[in-house]
This record gives sequence, structure tokens and C-alpha cells, in this order.
Amino acid sequence: MSKKVVEKEFKDAVFKQGFSLEQNVFRILEKDGWRIHPNRNFFDSASNITREFDLLAYRSRTQAHTTVFTVLIIECKFNPHRIVFYTRQAKQSDEALCLPQFYTGDFIQNIFSSEKAREFWLNIKRYKTLFSNTEQVFGYQMFEEVVQKQNKDSGNSKKVTFKARQELTEKMVFGALNTTMQATLYEQKIRDKVKNAGNLIMFFPIVVFSDNLYKASLEDRKILKRQETFLYRSGMTFSDSASPDEFNIYISSVAYLSTLLKALNYSHKKFSAFFFKNIKERKRK
Repeated sequence: MSKKVVEKEFKDAVFKQGFSLEQNVFRILEKDGWRIHPNRNFFDSASNITREFDLLAYRSRTQAHTTVFTVLIIECKFNPHRIVFYTRQAKQSDEALCLPQFYTGDFIQNIFSSEKAREFWLNIKRYKTLFSNTEQVFGYQMFEEVVQKQNKDSGNSKKVTFKARQELTEKMVFGALNTTMQATLYEQKIRDKVKNAGNLIMFFPIVVFSDNLYKASLEDRKILKRQETFLYRSGMTFSDSASPDEFNIYISSVAYLSTLLKALNYSHKKFSAFFFKNIKERKRK
């Protein structure tokens, strides 16, 4: 094998490990006007070790010494195989708002209630499907395409089958979901109370996959189709009594990320206006 071929194989292997995906996500965020911090450390309470997540991106609006931040906690995963998310339509009784994870400074807590924040999300006019639970993900699995050579006499030289890869599912899908969840909790926890007294921070955990995301319906076994985004709701299992009961994580292909950012830009703009209006009205009283 020539040196040129070896170097090409090496280059392909390097970029298949996700670095190019992370750089692509970085460029999309940068072009959209987000401020970005790569490779942030966090303490993973589930495994009791310090780990790293890929990107923290944020934008903010300030008025009268108060600031609203929208913060994205992003983990990027290059997936060489297809990922299937098993879903069913949520019953009306199970439907719920999918709120961001909030950090609210002490000063803000005294003048802006959680009920007011909920009021905004109940009445948001655009991108409503991204902020409400209408479809539940019950599981996921990664499938590897396996090409087998056939006897030429059979008339078909190749046979394609798919093999479930549970070990990769746990490492890549569960691992990414857990990373964004733990990283978000850590980012909330480390906020300095004095510096952040006048801040309200909305955290949106996001896992970005490179491609090949599918939805399989648990209600109709005939439905298996490509889908670019999912909303994953996880029950919390941490010992901290202050932990929320549920955690919402956005799952997106890199191709859909720009569309998801439009929705988050919209919510940031509208929520900031709603927040500052309420603060102003409260101070008048």
C-alpha cells in the first residue's frame, strides 16, 4: 500500500471520529450569531468523574440591570450507522409543556415567578410543536448495515442485512443524552449567586447527530421513516432532592440544526420581551 493511500485512510479515519461534525456545528452557530465556548468541563455525578462536552453557545439581552440568557448545551456525535427512535403519540392526558431548564437569580426570583414563565410557553405562537410533548420516545437502537457476499450462482452477489449494535447504542446515544443532561445540571450548579442575581438563564440541552435518524411507530408497525428531530424526555434519577422530575433534550441531525436555531432565536427574542415587560410592570406597582 502506497504512502499516499495510507495518508488518505488516516485522514478519513480522523474525520469520521466526529471532529469535522463538531466544526460544522460550530460554523452553523457562529454564522447564526451565537457566542461559543468549546470543550467545557463538568462533573458527571452519575459516573463520579470530570468529563467534557463539546459546545456551549449562548445569546443574551440586557435591560435595566437584568439579563436573559439562552444557553445551548451541545454534544455532537458522528453516527456511522442508522439510529431508530421508537415513538408513540402522547395521550392528551400525557401532553405537557417542554420547558427549558431554568436558572433564576435571587433578585429575579423576587420579581418574576415561575408561573409567569410558564404563561409564556403556554401562549407561544410559533414553533409550538417544538415546545410541547405530543410524541413520546420510548426507546432507541443503532443498526449497522452488513453487506454479505453471496454465491454468484444465486444471481445476486450481495445481500444487505442490519444488525442491532447495543454496545454502540449505549455508548453513543445514551452517552450523549446523559452528557447533555449532566452538563446542564452542572452549569446551573456552578453559577455564582452574587454575579447572577439579576440573570435568568434558559438552558436547552441538544444532541446533534451527523445523519441517518429514523422514527419507528409503536402504534403502527408499518411506519418507519426518516425524521430530522426528536424531543426526548427523561425522568431524573439523581439523589439531589432539588432535581427536576423530568428533563427535556432536543435531538437533531446536523442538517436540521439551522431550523432548530430559528425556533430558539424566536423563543429568546419573544421571551426576553415578555420578561422585560413584566419586570417593568412589576416595578411600577
